[in-house]
Amino acid sequence: MLAIAVMLNNYFHDLAVALLISSVALAWFLAKEGDKGGPVAHNLIRRVLRKLTWLSYGSLAYILLGGVVRTLAYRRYEWMEAAGRGQVTALIIKHFFLAILVFLGLFFLLRLKRRFRAINPRKLGEGI
Repeated sequence: MLAIAVMLNNYFHDLAVALLISSVALAWFLAKEGDKGGPVAHNLIRRVLRKLTWLSYGSLAYILLGGVVRTLAYRRYEWMEAAGRGQVTALIIKHFFLAILVFLGLFFLLRLKRRFRAINPRKLGEGI
C-alpha cells in the first residue's frame, strides 16, 4: 500500500509542476489580452489572476512537500539498479530545468500581481 501511495505522490508531484507552469502561462496570456480591453476586462482578469495565484501557490506547496516525500522514498521505490549512477545525473539535469521553470513561473506571476495591483480599480470605473 505504501508503494502505491509513493507512486501516486510521484505522479502528483510532476503534475503540480505542470499545473504551476500552466496557470502562470494562462495568467500571462490573459493579462496580455486584458491590456487590449477596457475596465471590465481588466477587472475580470484581476479576479481570475487572484484565483490562478492561489492555484500556483498551492502547486508550489505540493511541489515542495511532495518532493520531500519523493526524496525520502527514492532509494526504496525508484532506484533502478540497471541505470546505476547515471540516473542520478539525469535527475539532477531534470530538476535543474524544472527548477528554472518554477522560478521563472513565480517571477512572472509576481510581476503580473504587482502590475495589476498598481492599478486602482476605482479609477477604471468598476471595483472588484
